[in-house]
Amino acid sequence: MPEGCMEVKSLAARSTKTLGPYIVPSASRSLHTQATSIRRTITCVYAAASSVVTGSCSMMEVVLIESHPTMRDLFGDKVARAIELMRMYQPNDRPYYGCFSGGKDSCVIKEIARIGNINVGWHYNVTTIDPPELVRFIKHNHPDVMFEMPRRSFFESAKINGFPTRMHRWCCREFKERQAPNGSVMIFGVRAAESARRAKIWKEISAHIHKGQYAVSPILNWGDSEVWSFLKERSVPYCSLYDDGFKRLGCIGCPQAGADRVRQFVRWPHMERAWKRLFEYLYTKNARPQFNSALAMFDWWLSDNAYPKEHDCQGILDMYS
Repeated sequence: MPEGCMEVKSLAARSTKTLGPYIVPSASRSLHTQATSIRRTITCVYAAASSVVTGSCSMMEVVLIESHPTMRDLFGDKVARAIELMRMYQPNDRPYYGCFSGGKDSCVIKEIARIGNINVGWHYNVTTIDPPELVRFIKHNHPDVMFEMPRRSFFESAKINGFPTRMHRWCCREFKERQAPNGSVMIFGVRAAESARRAKIWKEISAHIHKGQYAVSPILNWGDSEVWSFLKERSVPYCSLYDDGFKRLGCIGCPQAGADRVRQFVRWPHMERAWKRLFEYLYTKNARPQFNSALAMFDWWLSDNAYPKEHDCQGILDMYS
């Protein structure tokens, strides 16, 4: 037996922790080649097992990399845990409904699902205010992702519902959260590190907005550095907007982006014009004395400042719908 190699007689009797941080299902037969391209000095051991806690496969590939910290990060406990979660909640009668945004976190969970041979149908919910570079990235690098079209455009809906704010996010419900069929088990790239609210509310397995729907969040406890390390070391493509300084690749003009909206409107001025037309419509429909023009109302919205004269910003939004 080669030096540094170990014999595994029963995988079923050992936990992922006991076996160490280098366990991945052997369903992806290209894993050995991928690992070798990063670290050639590896030893592979194949062992049959009658049952495996991470899935139904009876063969596991144990990749032992004795002295390579980067590979320990890639094939560590968190990757094994993510695959374990996906296998644990895999629907019996249908694929997972994969919620793919095109962002870095979605790229991570899609790659992990590929490694683990998880049955997922990936979907991108079109909002009609999507960054064009992001749409092109998805179409070019992820042709298997299905584009789900909305019933009406964002601006058509906004004329009915009013403009969104951080706390009045009707658009998330309409365009992002209500697309999956009833009874779906969804996979999300949500991470607790993204916000205090997500850290408080989201769990690795959660009930979702519709009765009978569940959301699995395989990388909930990953940090930013782990996400970027995984993508770069495995040469997973990501959208070029990150390299241009954007930290968030959501809808253009989304209030969650905060001050980043100013940068968005500089890059996509046609979207700024579309937003201003919306505010002109809403102001004409229901003008208020707090603002002397539609532009003043738009500038207030873009500033994230408190509502003028100490009114409750969120409670007064209905007057623009």
